[in-house]
Amino acid sequence: TNMTILPFKEAREGRGGQALSLFLDWARSIGVTDLRATQVQEDSEGFWRKMGFVPLHDATNDFKCVALMAAAG
Repeated sequence: TNMTILPFKEAREGRGGQALSLFLDWARSIGVTDLRATQVQEDSEGFWRKMGFVPLHDATNDFKCVALMAAAG
């Protein structure tokens, strides 16, 4: 499953980052400390890195959110 902004002409305007930031804030507020993006496509790796995720270097190209781990202490 991909995260997609519709209509496509509005892609790359920051809406995905805004949505994910809101989600990460909510996840922090309820104590989530382990959140992953699975099967990240190569062309979107930069987005996930920018949002505080790091690659796990596994067979399915999963990324883990280090920002939540840091917030947990």
